[in-house]
Amino acid sequence: MINYVVYDNRLNNFGLRGLSITEMHLFWTMINKIKDMGEGELIFTRKEISELSEYDTSNRTIEQFKQDMRSMKSKLFQLNTGLYDPKNEEEVYFTLFPVFKITNNKITIKVSEYFIPWFNLITEEFTKFDLKNILNLSSSYSKELYRFLMKNKTFGHAYGRKNQYPGLWEVTIEDFRELMCIPKSYQIGHIIDRVINTSKQEFLAIDKDGYSIFEHFDVIYIKKGRITTKLKFIYKISEPKEKFIEQQNYIENKSISKFKNVDEMNTEEMKEYIKFLQQSNFKEHVEKLNMKQDYELEKKERKKRGHKNHLKSEQNKKDYGNKKYKEGYNDRDKEINNKK
Repeated sequence: MINYVVYDNRLNNFGLRGLSITEMHLFWTMINKIKDMGEGELIFTRKEISELSEYDTSNRTIEQFKQDMRSMKSKLFQLNTGLYDPKNEEEVYFTLFPVFKITNNKITIKVSEYFIPWFNLITEEFTKFDLKNILNLSSSYSKELYRFLMKNKTFGHAYGRKNQYPGLWEVTIEDFRELMCIPKSYQIGHIIDRVINTSKQEFLAIDKDGYSIFEHFDVIYIKKGRITTKLKFIYKISEPKEKFIEQQNYIENKSISKFKNVDEMNTEEMKEYIKFLQQSNFKEHVEKLNMKQDYELEKKERKKRGHKNHLKSEQNKKDYGNKKYKEGYNDRDKEINNKK
């Protein structure tokens, strides 16, 4: 089962890098649970916290657990915002989680009545991502950048090739600093190295199952003169891991029962295999195989051309040798005639 986190884009106005990694995990686990509730309270036992947010309770005493929760409570109370009600012409300011109860084995959190609609009355402006992905990222910068990219994942296309990279986010350096809570002391080199490159490495890392969170991730640095003023992120998100593994298993089982190893297929067998995959609606796998097939055909053509060129070269050498041989004999005859 895929646990999707879905929320109104207004939540992206909150910077979360003030939270520790564990606190971020707890926060997103709570956000994931809000969508299933009406008004009321969220209750998490220590066991649930451990399972859902990768919080290690095995080496934490009850007092340490309570201290961790107090630390998180203090930071969550700082997450406050305001809304304007045009109907009543009033401004409403509220804390996202006004009540936070801590006991030895559980925490109970009350969610603001103004906050719940951000999850249950979502219209067009929303962010959606797989909870496991954000939990598996280790850097707080990677986690924050991931959610901002997921907000923009359906916008635009890149390099003039429609839908090849369905994610496009262009942001000024100033806005990027503010959203990501980047220290003012960081120069552009620090941002590239510690924020962007670190995130890119995590996004494209392939795990033991052959899965990566992003299929493609690239950044264009837009400059005015020598100064970088904007960042343009171009990317493609992978399918959720559960779907990826399901597809791989299906393809593998079908391949074993109906086809031999892809690397051993000839051109006709490859065409049949691609047709099977198209009928199974595995478009990405088909694209890769088509690329592989095109590459193999091109390699064969290059080999043929190379062989023809080689034969032509050998014939040229032979013709050239015969010409020189004949010229040599002619020169020798001239020399003999001159001596006479």
